[in-house]
Amino acid sequence: MWIEKTKNGKFKFVERYEEPLTGKTKRVSITHTKNTKKIREEMLLMLNLKIEEQLNRRDKSAITLGQAVDRWAEIYKRTVKPSTYQTTTQYITAIKSELGDILVSQLTAPIINSFFENCLIEKNLSRAVVTYRKSVIIRVLKYAANNLSIDKTDIIPHFTIPNINISKRNHNKYLEPNELAKVLSVLEARSDYYNLAYILVHTGMRYGELVALDYQKDIDFTDNSISINKTYYNITKTYSTPKTGDSRTIYFSNDLAHVLNKQIMSAKLMKLKHNFPRDNYLLFPTVHGNPIDINNFNFYIGQIELPDKKITSHYFRHTFITMAVQNGMSKELIAKQVGHTSQQMIDNIYSHFTKEMSNQQKEAMRNFKIV
Repeated sequence: MWIEKTKNGKFKFVERYEEPLTGKTKRVSITHTKNTKKIREEMLLMLNLKIEEQLNRRDKSAITLGQAVDRWAEIYKRTVKPSTYQTTTQYITAIKSELGDILVSQLTAPIINSFFENCLIEKNLSRAVVTYRKSVIIRVLKYAANNLSIDKTDIIPHFTIPNINISKRNHNKYLEPNELAKVLSVLEARSDYYNLAYILVHTGMRYGELVALDYQKDIDFTDNSISINKTYYNITKTYSTPKTGDSRTIYFSNDLAHVLNKQIMSAKLMKLKHNFPRDNYLLFPTVHGNPIDINNFNFYIGQIELPDKKITSHYFRHTFITMAVQNGMSKELIAKQVGHTSQQMIDNIYSHFTKEMSNQQKEAMRNFKIV
């Protein structure tokens, strides 16, 4: 509580409080002619009663979807990695822009479904994007039911997204040997990009894991191992734990050791030339001492013409997995190397190559002769 003296000589006793539903700060006040210790005690008691009255009077059903989204987002932000939250903010913004002023208590399935259709038809968004927006709305409604006493979860089962704008899934996000050879040949004009692609395809690392490496601490040439204990999130420009949350040790071939040493030498020269801080031991720094930007890399390699493929850095990771499968490495070892908590993708590749090998066996036996 604080006291303001008015122009007519009276005293205004003021207190702030926060509305639990909106998070907004409001104030209440009472004016009195005196300012004694006893009066201050009385005013504080009266202000608290006034605040309680205001809070009790507040109709919880008056909260808008936008306000509910903000409350949910504040909690969600604390439970996920910064990069995950940053990605979700675009969906939050879209939902608030179109539906934010509608009271949660007034929401209906047709209102939400109309929003989905508008996203698909008017804005021409992919069904995958709209599906994610749907998941955010569902999480917000569950939060409102559990934390804001506004239960509209009964409309969730009636949400529908039309089967249009369905993106074609490319299950062949890996490079065949001839395609890989072409890509590496093109990248020879950019030694840093060549080395980056070469390391990715020979280790199965994620892009963020590779550019976060400290070549002095994380690479051990005595046993050809790399310690992966962090990743770089390009969106937020921050470092965090690996995607799965666990550190791991991976191993590399003698051929790759040569490329790693070349890249370390390049990084050292750049450090001297641009006067990086002494503790900067990034394997792939820019002239500003930051990790190479994945968007620039993806744009560069995306210009390489390959039939039905517009490649990104992730192609190299999948290419490593396909080569490991073809070389007889077990699914368990591949999962450890690439840091997969789920083997579903590896199983899919195994299934693909098992079918391919079966076809090769069929062809080989078609004209098989003993004599």
